[in-house]
Amino acid sequence: MKKSSSQPQKEEFLEDENEDIELSETGEVVLPPLIQPSRYEVQFLRADKKKFFRRQKLFLWFQIITPGEFHGNQLYLVCDITSRKKWHSSSKFLQTWVLAVGKKPDRYDRMSTKVFRGKVFLADVVTVTKNARGWERPPALQYSVIRGLVRRLTDSYE
Repeated sequence: MKKSSSQPQKEEFLEDENEDIELSETGEVVLPPLIQPSRYEVQFLRADKKKFFRRQKLFLWFQIITPGEFHGNQLYLVCDITSRKKWHSSSKFLQTWVLAVGKKPDRYDRMSTKVFRGKVFLADVVTVTKNARGWERPPALQYSVIRGLVRRLTDSYE
């Protein structure tokens, strides 16, 4: 049987395999800044709610107000939002909320992020070095986040 001329030759496949593929995706990778891990004074900016892998996450954004090289950088503290009707005492959001207010909430179904407004906190900043699967991130894709708020630095319980 004679081969059809429309079939590519083996050599043509080899040439095609060596060609580069250029991805033309729109959008860019936006990461928080990478700063020296330490404790910094921060002030609350805003809250964002996003869904990741069928779970709600709350991103509390803060700005570093400690004088120095990293002053003005914006970082977030990420908290899981419970899908149940009850908050667990180990919930990062509940613990952070109580730190901001100075007491347990009267109603657990009415905990607003407005309690962070106008307050200054000492935040523990760390570097994210692994991805969600636990694999090491390349240094160019590492960034800083707030692991937790250590204490409130303003006396106001407003």
